[in-house]
Amino acid sequence: MPEIDKKRVLDKIRVIENSLSKLKTLAQLPVNEFISKGGI
Repeated sequence: MPEIDKKRVLDKIRVIENSLSKLKTLAQLPVNEFISKGGI
């Protein structure tokens, strides 16, 4: 695999990982709020 392609793929993976961690954080916020209010 040429270096340029490898770098492009790694950049895409990094972007995907960043959006996944943002989604996880967003998903956890309401859950934590719910728990702190004694919902569970």
